[in-house]
Amino acid sequence: MSEPNSPRAIGRYQVLRFLGRGGMGDVFLALDADLQRQVAIKILPAASHEDAKLKARLVSEARAVAALNHPSIVTIHEVGITDARDEGLPNGVPYLVMEYLQGHSLDQILGDRRLSLAESVSIAIQVVAGLRFAHQNRLIHRDVKPSNLILASDGRVKILDFGLSKLLEPSASETLAAHRNTAVGMIVGTLDYLSPEQALGDPLDARTDLFSFGIVLYEMLAGQHPYPAASLTQQMAKIITQPARPWPEDSVVPAALKGIVDRLLRKKPTERYGSAEELLTDLEEVKQGLGSTTVSVGPGTPRRAPSSPPSLSTPESRPSESSRPAPAAKRPLLAALVTLGLLVAAAALLFFSARKERPAASAAAMKTSQVTSSAGLDIFPSFSPDATSIAYSSERDGTFEIYVRQLAAGGREIQITSDRAENLQPAWSPDGQTIAYVSRKRGGIWLVPSLGGVPKRMTEFGSRPAWSFDGASLVFQSEAITDLSAGAFPAFSPSTIWTVPASGGEPRALTRPGSPQGGHGSPSWSPDGKFIVFVDYIRPESELWCVPTQPGGTPVRISNSQPSYLDPVFAPDGKALYFCSVPKNASSGIGMGLWKLPLSSPSRPAGVATEILNIGLSTIKQSTISRDGTKLAFSALVMSSNLWSLAVDGRTPPVPLTRGTVRNSRPAFSPDGSRLAFSNWRPGTGNDIWVMDAGGGNPLQLTTNPALDDYPSWYPDGQRIAFTSSRRGPLTAWSISAQGGDEKFLGDFGEMDSPRLSPDGKWYAFNSKRAGGISNVWLVPSVGGAARQLTFDKEFMGFPCWSRDSRFLAVEAKHGTDQQISFVPREGGEPRQLTFGPGLNWPYSFSPDGDRIAFASFRDGFWEIRTISRSTGKEEQLTHLEKLHAYVRYPEWSPKGDRIVYEYAETSGNIWLVDNLK
Repeated sequence: MSEPNSPRAIGRYQVLRFLGRGGMGDVFLALDADLQRQVAIKILPAASHEDAKLKARLVSEARAVAALNHPSIVTIHEVGITDARDEGLPNGVPYLVMEYLQGHSLDQILGDRRLSLAESVSIAIQVVAGLRFAHQNRLIHRDVKPSNLILASDGRVKILDFGLSKLLEPSASETLAAHRNTAVGMIVGTLDYLSPEQALGDPLDARTDLFSFGIVLYEMLAGQHPYPAASLTQQMAKIITQPARPWPEDSVVPAALKGIVDRLLRKKPTERYGSAEELLTDLEEVKQGLGSTTVSVGPGTPRRAPSSPPSLSTPESRPSESSRPAPAAKRPLLAALVTLGLLVAAAALLFFSARKERPAASAAAMKTSQVTSSAGLDIFPSFSPDATSIAYSSERDGTFEIYVRQLAAGGREIQITSDRAENLQPAWSPDGQTIAYVSRKRGGIWLVPSLGGVPKRMTEFGSRPAWSFDGASLVFQSEAITDLSAGAFPAFSPSTIWTVPASGGEPRALTRPGSPQGGHGSPSWSPDGKFIVFVDYIRPESELWCVPTQPGGTPVRISNSQPSYLDPVFAPDGKALYFCSVPKNASSGIGMGLWKLPLSSPSRPAGVATEILNIGLSTIKQSTISRDGTKLAFSALVMSSNLWSLAVDGRTPPVPLTRGTVRNSRPAFSPDGSRLAFSNWRPGTGNDIWVMDAGGGNPLQLTTNPALDDYPSWYPDGQRIAFTSSRRGPLTAWSISAQGGDEKFLGDFGEMDSPRLSPDGKWYAFNSKRAGGISNVWLVPSVGGAARQLTFDKEFMGFPCWSRDSRFLAVEAKHGTDQQISFVPREGGEPRQLTFGPGLNWPYSFSPDGDRIAFASFRDGFWEIRTISRSTGKEEQLTHLEKLHAYVRYPEWSPKGDRIVYEYAETSGNIWLVDNLK
């Protein structure tokens, strides 16, 4: 730990020496010249110095914390801001003056020895007494952990940093710009002591402190963390979704005390103790059965080699977090997660739920490690032939460029491209001399020397290049990159698979549109060079296919039991295929793990696929294997999305309505425009229907079923909401009171996708392939009856949305590589096309007068919200985004006509490594 330049004097305090550093600032030992006593002075972080509003709020609230006068809370003597009289510090720096303690932090003591039952209960009572006093004064700590508990030499227990985690939460002016700042829910606290509601970015009350203290109490009693994991993402996922580990078999902890801890660690705040007062009563009863004791802060029976804590302990005179051993991946991951606001990092983004399929192999067994840790998005890893380096794409400097990182400890990193052309999807040649990649701005596939140099164009079109094992050819998909989100699929119809000689020449198509039906993408070579595996995507599913590399070969389907398949890659010995997927009934595109399918030949499975790795709150994608088959790299992606409100006249900037850590989506206004229903997905809880005020206030969760509840639509009286659910298997229709409760099953209307209830409540419109392989729009009466086909497109037509009078529907229509907007009368007829030109256009709602349609569009490399008039064809662009890894979706027009609410999503992530694959 580097020692800062110590100030010489602060007010009447003479600074004696530097004591330590922590997340809340630097701490110095000082002498109070007036009272002739030693004090500890904490200089708050530099980030709080520049923001005047933050500084004023911090000082004001810190003074409220200073008003806490309790024997179990470290006393704050003074709160101030430096001025010209202070020596060695600039003006305007906030500081706290606190009592100076001699003793040890609880994490130091736990690192050296086990506490007795009586000692643990005595410590617990003192801590809970301090929490009770603070909670009664409307202050919560939000960072209860062993390193924030000091055991003074006189036996007293003191709580440090009370309220500072709240005071120092980043303000909007400190964090990244606009969307990233407000769209990602902030996680405040130390990640391995978070409560479930903290990890999810939910509102907090005093019960969050009780959960965190439950983890501390378990550690004191059992000598281990209740949620063991190899990484913080896994640990957070366990805190959110899994029970605490069972008590050790040799535990002598009384049943009553175990019951207290078990109640503290319940996931739902309502199932924990209602107050610290109630908890304190139970602890006092347990103490009576154990007898009295004093707390020892000296040496005891060693649990392992002593960590040699300092003899004087102040609020920060200890190791930066803990002296206890931690998994190798924990410290760098901590920095990455805090930077990403996780979960996020939730955060954010992240499927980790209890599953009935066989459990995934743990990250500890797979020896995973984090390769990159930038705050944005690192993506698309590719091994060098000797597996000593990884090429990948990163947007750390604002645009995506290709980088190479050596994997050895302390290995260097070099930037390979620097033309700001949004370069993605690197693929390292088998001879190690060349990296193929995709230029988003220039188009097509390019080659660049692996140590950097002048790139040259390989093809005029395509993406996802992959080298043959002998380096003679590349395979790629015809469709360009359209989406880098965690839930993106690689290609839409009519994308096909192509090869091109590495030495140059004309590309040759291996597959043709419609065979198989869907978009062909993410190709990979078999080791013998005779087959290509690829993904065929037809919403809402994707499948694995294999095609011979010889001309005239017929594709063969090799997938079997999964609902989706992404990023397949052959094992170098050809005996297995690795891919990314989710278990059955999981939310599509979120929470993917790594799966392995045994093969008897490149096109013939030899068994059932099994999940071998899932890192919890992140989505595994873009896996790649080293040539010796011992290492595997992948992108661990986190997507956070929230609902934003945008004035149609464009006079005011958009404002966020939600601040969750995973996904808030598919908004639906009530008929009077006063409320919004929406779909909310959180780790371990599936999809649920929520409602809130139109301005974002008073959120209320309506459904709690562990299945996927989605696609909310209001009934015309505004009293009930229709939705679909997977609770009976395939999607079925349900309704629920807009106030909560009174769920009703409406019916099973057969295979349907993206259903929308008409504003008059009489019809469901949805996509369906029930008439054959092409998806089209169908209608069915909401009270049940025969469904009828509304459109008869030869490529694709779907995702219908209703006009306010229920007479028309806008639909998405596929025309080659483009997706256009058409509209059609409810009674049927030839759809009329509204948009033209290249791009993707996805309609979602009509203006109140029925003339304009709000839609999400992908043109020129970015997603935007636009509107188009049915009568004039005039378009207006409402948003202006410049991030490839961000998107907007589902623009819902207010019945009042003044604003549009839409989903904004952004993906962050890093490259990870598995180094013992076999």
